[in-house]
Amino acid sequence: MDAKGVQGKICFKKGTDTEIYRREIEKVWVQFRGLPSELRELPNIWAIGTILGVPRAVDTATRRARLRVAVLDPRLIPDFVDVVIGDQIYELQFGVEKESITSEPRLIDLDSTRDDVPRKEDPNMGGPKEDDPKGGAPEEKMDVDGK
Repeated sequence: MDAKGVQGKICFKKGTDTEIYRREIEKVWVQFRGLPSELRELPNIWAIGTILGVPRAVDTATRRARLRVAVLDPRLIPDFVDVVIGDQIYELQFGVEKESITSEPRLIDLDSTRDDVPRKEDPNMGGPKEDDPKGGAPEEKMDVDGK
């Protein structure tokens, strides 16, 4: 190969790289609450799983709301997530199950959270009240034109 002011040689050889670079992604069972029983159907629970990672299974054998998701790091699964279904907002609370030798799921105490400040619940919304320090200041409402 000749280039302006520089000469060089390039040699191409057929590669024999047979090493595969991959690792298995971790799968965990996650229990959740905050979704009314009439909405606990496979498509809704599967959609909720996509918020956390890649859904792999939904537990239909027990009466608990739980699903198995593939995630890069289970520690990154949030404690609370707001989801919109139809015209309603639901605050879902998640808990990652610890892997056990038995196949029986263990009930997670979702009442104990990592939040240091207890949350004040608004009976009308199911979320934090406006005076809740974690809820922040009330949001300003804007119309379509941004006014």
